[in-house]
Amino acid sequence: MMQFEIADLFGVFSCNVRKTIRVIYKNNELNEADTMRYIRQPDGISYDVYNLEMVIAIAFRICSKESALFRRFIINEISTTKRETPVTLFVSCGRSNNRWYS
Repeated sequence: MMQFEIADLFGVFSCNVRKTIRVIYKNNELNEADTMRYIRQPDGISYDVYNLEMVIAIAFRICSKESALFRRFIINEISTTKRETPVTLFVSCGRSNNRWYS
């Protein structure tokens, strides 16, 4: 998804999404090479496209009605999915540099 599509999905301005992405990369929560692709169209227009992992990370940082619904959907899908192997979910709770908490 492009930044303006993510902003539209969560009902916020593109500048909020841009700032959130910058903070996520600055805090080394996600790797830019793994979560973003630069796509160039034949007509010369280029786009930065973000994967689902980044969209989910943005949803957990932006406070809007739409992002809350998306977070609820993601958590519901993870908790109700029947799998042979368990799903491990790590959630960062705080602003410390240590992202893993016991």
